[in-house]
Amino acid sequence: MSTPILDLSLPADNSPLVSGEMRGQFQAIQNNVDGVREQLQIVQPLGLTVSNPPTQAEVEAITDKLDELINSSKCLSPCPLASGGVKGYCFSMTDKQAVVDALQRLPENATLEEITEELHVMAAVRRGRADVAAGRTKTHEEAQALLESWATGWTSK
Repeated sequence: MSTPILDLSLPADNSPLVSGEMRGQFQAIQNNVDGVREQLQIVQPLGLTVSNPPTQAEVEAITDKLDELINSSKCLSPCPLASGGVKGYCFSMTDKQAVVDALQRLPENATLEEITEELHVMAAVRRGRADVAAGRTKTHEEAQALLESWATGWTSK
């Protein structure tokens, strides 16, 4: 079975919902969330008891662990559910830095489709965060009403 790729153009505006297509979209989002979860589990606890005062070796071990934590947080995949105030994908990176970072995270045998998908997701997350920062958001009730109006439009065709 192939890995579903998130296609931000689906479903097309005013088109009927196709359950298989939607299931693929949701699975692709779940795969992205799972990828973030896996990356968060990379950093292991330090497991060090520090003396008072700490020795040079203890300070170096703490520094190394902090560097590992910082570097792992820079490598997090974009999380479609993250907002501006949520730790995760580094929104402060330039677009070019983010692309280079994404390419380094992808496996050597990544296809052009997989690379393109990663970039589409990154762009969508950035657009979403910019919308949140600019106040272009909907309340839960507004979103629910919007979804209901779309569903009514699809079923009336």
